Amino acid sequence: MPDLWRPTALMAAVFALSAPAHAGGWTQETGDYYVKVWGRSLLGTGVFGPAIGETLQLEDRYQDHQLQSYAEYGLTERLTWVGYAVPVGHARYGDQGSTYVGPLATGVRVQLLRSDSVALSAQSMLGGRVPFGEEALFEGQVDGQQLVVRPTLATGQAEAELQLGIARPKGWMSFHAGARGFTSKRYLPALTGYAQFGWTPKEHLVFDLHFPLYRSFGEIEEVDVLGVTNTSYLGFGLSGSVWLSEHLAVTGSFEGAGLAVSNAGTPSLNLGIELR
Repeated sequence: MPDLWRPTALMAAVFALSAPAHAGGWTQETGDYYVKVWGRSLLGTGVFGPAIGETLQLEDRYQDHQLQSYAEYGLTERLTWVGYAVPVGHARYGDQGSTYVGPLATGVRVQLLRSDSVALSAQSMLGGRVPFGEEALFEGQVDGQQLVVRPTLATGQAEAELQLGIARPKGWMSFHAGARGFTSKRYLPALTGYAQFGWTPKEHLVFDLHFPLYRSFGEIEEVDVLGVTNTSYLGFGLSGSVWLSEHLAVTGSFEGAGLAVSNAGTPSLNLGIELR
């Protein structure tokens, strides 16, 4: 069982459009905003197979690099616009490479309940992936399992979730639970979840430990090495931000996964900036 919990890539978290760039559950004040722009890099040869605990090794190295962005804007006291986009990415497997456009989504967060220490919100988002850069970089069998390395695959999608935020001295906790559906039959409907534990030891320092959950419902017929389509995992991540001024921060994180099925098997690293 220890191998199930070793650090591994959480490429599929990139596809979890609802994952917040900071504490969920709360809405922005009217006119306030939050923006995060970051780069994510993933390189390796290990892959999670179609069964929990099963790992495979590819002959060549895969890599995937993305520019990602997330934004919030307070429309009213209880209504916040949210958006997520991967405007460009580049994936490679062996000598084959492809530039692509990743997932895009937009939606709103509505505050249902708020007190001095607790916030409950509902969030819905619409989006998907465009048909640019869909060509598979590899399709074949490894150790008797059907694998594909594909940077993206077009689909529309809709998602809804509840978000609970709890303020703590020098920190916070937030918990999300939701579901996602797709227009393409190549994608299985999925359950999504997220837990986040934040800590602010000083005014300009922010750290958080987070645990994303993604669970595809149905039989996964091929192993998606980059976790683009159908996958299941319980992930973990550790991030930190240093606010250089009232409005600007530098941020970085390490993302991994345990108990994963049909996904990459190597750590991913993220570096970027935050604005507020």
